[in-house]
Amino acid sequence: MGQIELLTELRRLTFKIIIHIFLGTSSTSVMEALEKEYTKLNYGMRALRIDLPGFAFHKAFKARKNLVSIFQNVVNERRKEKLENPNKTAKDMLDQLIDAEDENGRKLADDEVIDIMIMYLNAGHESSGHTTMWATLILQQHPQYFQKAKQEQEEIVKRRPANQKSMTIKEYRQMDFLSKAIDETMRYITFSLMTFREAKRDVKLNGFLIPKGWKVFVWYRAIHQDPQVYPNLRIFDPSRFDISGWLLELMAYAYLAVSPPSMIAQSEEMAAAASNKSTAKKDSRYPEIEEQALCESSISKYNNNL
Repeated sequence: MGQIELLTELRRLTFKIIIHIFLGTSSTSVMEALEKEYTKLNYGMRALRIDLPGFAFHKAFKARKNLVSIFQNVVNERRKEKLENPNKTAKDMLDQLIDAEDENGRKLADDEVIDIMIMYLNAGHESSGHTTMWATLILQQHPQYFQKAKQEQEEIVKRRPANQKSMTIKEYRQMDFLSKAIDETMRYITFSLMTFREAKRDVKLNGFLIPKGWKVFVWYRAIHQDPQVYPNLRIFDPSRFDISGWLLELMAYAYLAVSPPSMIAQSEEMAAAASNKSTAKKDSRYPEIEEQALCESSISKYNNNL
């Protein structure tokens, strides 16, 4: 047998799936063109902010423009098809985005549709490919969990009707242990490192004040490696997700790390790059920081139930 680069092949697989969901196509040429530009965009998002030829950050800007051009052609073609056949049933996510309208009947403009596709196509395959790779490797290192996950899959297949040709959503929801193994994989390796938010009002959290307008920097790895939230954190143990309800939800909200506005210039510039604008949108909206879900008493309540 030959050798393969596992991550490369898994990224191609997840990219093929997300392209099919959004664009309803399995065209090799389209996927290869998009994958090439997304690779450059990802390198730029993780690079130093040096906007000079030859640097990853500069290449990311060019890749974004190329992606806009590719998606604009796709959107133009799809809108043309809808004009020629107004009763055509939506077949993929792009159709849904084009047809979507708010309570006032306003529909998304082309640049808004393209922004959404660029963002979710990237998020939908990059992290999925890496997580799948790590789950595969970690389960191989823990044969007892691998066998348990394998047995669960075999039992689902045995219950399948003879005339059923493919997997159903109902079967996905029956994969209880595999779901926990994937959750534990994401905690264990923490592929997505951080999130930025803005406090829309003054928030008091565990004795600290987050002033209105400050940016909140959530460092996921610190949360996932907090021994107060995850006992025996260096051990891969899917059973830690056997709990349910608010206790499970709280495991993702252990604490926040806060940075002042002076430290967020690069994140804002990268956001501007992602939206193909010279500056970040002035009317951007951020989810409000929810104090109640993060309050000290809730965390103490969780710790008492460990």
